[in-house]
Amino acid sequence: MKNVSLFFLLLACTSCDYYDDRLQIHNTTAHSIVVWTSLAATPEYPSVNHTAFYLSHEIKPGAYARQIRPGRNAWNYDFAHSYNHKLNVIIYDYATLKKLDNIDLLIERNLYRMLALSQAGLDSVKWEVAIH
Repeated sequence: MKNVSLFFLLLACTSCDYYDDRLQIHNTTAHSIVVWTSLAATPEYPSVNHTAFYLSHEIKPGAYARQIRPGRNAWNYDFAHSYNHKLNVIIYDYATLKKLDNIDLLIERNLYRMLALSQAGLDSVKWEVAIH
């Protein structure tokens, strides 16, 4: 019976899901935005996600939104594998994306901003990034 209890305890511990939700975006602009992260210097083109996916991730003016990665300390993977060893945050204007209705058009026309954030910089602001 002791072995059965130990088995279920180990099974419960190994099936736990972990998420890294340290990154929080604060939209301080007067308009809605969409935020995504990238390992590359530019957004992936063509985008692997559909426009509707990005539209569903709207961050309204004044709002906060947690960016979540599966895995414990998963953001560390991005630092280790990005081209510049920084977290590259891509910011799209929500209204422009909705009007054009095509994420790839925004990428083609360079209608986005990109922030390259160091891990030390994020640690210093407790992983809260204000978008101005």
